[in-house]
Amino acid sequence: MKYSIAFLTIVLFFGCAGSTKVGVEVRNDAHQRMDVMNANLAAQQAKQQFEVGQLDAAIETIDAAIDRFNENAEYHLLRGRILLELHQLDAAKKSLTKASVIAPDSAEPHYFLGVLHQRWSEDETAIEAYKIAQQGVMVDAETWTGLINLFQRCLVPSSERSLVAGAGAGLVDTD
Repeated sequence: MKYSIAFLTIVLFFGCAGSTKVGVEVRNDAHQRMDVMNANLAAQQAKQQFEVGQLDAAIETIDAAIDRFNENAEYHLLRGRILLELHQLDAAKKSLTKASVIAPDSAEPHYFLGVLHQRWSEDETAIEAYKIAQQGVMVDAETWTGLINLFQRCLVPSSERSLVAGAGAGLVDTD
């Protein structure tokens, strides 16, 4: 009896001494799942804010999502799109590039990089980005060739007059 009580005391003492390695891993996994879930909720809210034009709120919200879970390409893509609308092109390029690195098979980051390069009047780089985006979309080559030709016809290069007027380069409907 004495030995039983002593044995139980020792078992309880060492058994309650702290978390096991497995317990710590399970707890860390649970925390990570909660971070991902909270980041997804924040990203959904940021997308809604973006869609209704609340760009300053949207950038803060998507930044919070990225802080929680940095390896989601969709978060960086949304951040890049918001920054494009805010005319913060250098930061937009960084976010869109990060999205393209995380998800290299996704067409969207490359498409928006093409838009960004058009705004910088870097037409050749824009066309290359559009070509990369085209490779990630299931459309036949003939259709894409036609789209690329359309964009090349519609691109208006910057001129001194357009820059003075604040217009820069852009698209013009020539059809």
